[in-house]
Amino acid sequence: MPRPADIPAPLAASPLNPVHVLLLFGMAYGACTIASTLLCHWIGFGETLRDRELVNGTLWSLILAALVATLRPLRESVSTWFRTPQSPLRFSDIAIATLLITAFNVGVHRVLVVMPMVHSNPEYYDFWQLASAYARATSADYVVLALGTLAIGPLHEEVFFRGVLFDAIRARRSLFLAVAATSLLFGIMHGRNGLAAAFAGLVLAFVYLRYGSLWPALLVHVLGNVLVLPPLLAQFTLLKTRAQAQSYEGWFFEFLFAALFVPLALAFWRRFRPT
Repeated sequence: MPRPADIPAPLAASPLNPVHVLLLFGMAYGACTIASTLLCHWIGFGETLRDRELVNGTLWSLILAALVATLRPLRESVSTWFRTPQSPLRFSDIAIATLLITAFNVGVHRVLVVMPMVHSNPEYYDFWQLASAYARATSADYVVLALGTLAIGPLHEEVFFRGVLFDAIRARRSLFLAVAATSLLFGIMHGRNGLAAAFAGLVLAFVYLRYGSLWPALLVHVLGNVLVLPPLLAQFTLLKTRAQAQSYEGWFFEFLFAALFVPLALAFWRRFRPT
């Protein structure tokens, strides 16, 4: 297993520093949030199955692509981010990382955070959108969902968080700060699902370090999103009637995934820990 020191830092000699990167991100993300709201209203998009997230992700992807094309240090880093993994890609590694993210997302996070909130106050049932399974969804809705969560979202998030920002912090500060800061910011960007996203960011950072390439991290990211989409795991975990949400029996699958978290975490650490 390669050590973190063996993995090149493409921005080591770059004039960019983490503060500049965060300022660019903040301005771009703020502009996207405002523009996506106006654009959704203009083209008639609603809130069904993350329409607004699709528009926002598309705008942010375009801005990020423009920044990479304009700034030479970023443009020169693309080949490094998407180079061939420096060790053979193992299916077991990808499976363990994907299942670990899923176990935390639909297991630990929902048992320790979502379920207590819903049981203590029924209003949180709508906050966590547990009734979205029973909204009518068309084929077009699923196309929008797939584009946003399986293509546009993972690509621009991996390029920015595990590419641009991670390498900038690692080159100027430290590896520990790069892992911690990118995971935390990744979580903040995901709003109410911030805790689950922050853990996913932590896992993806270790995958990036293990292989020295964004390809494996991007694959894990996409597969993790696939598992929680309806009609897969979401049908049994993310989507509940009010009666199911107010009973412990309705959270059976969440308890099951929470129980799988510890053995998966141990297996992940054995395979991905820096040496």
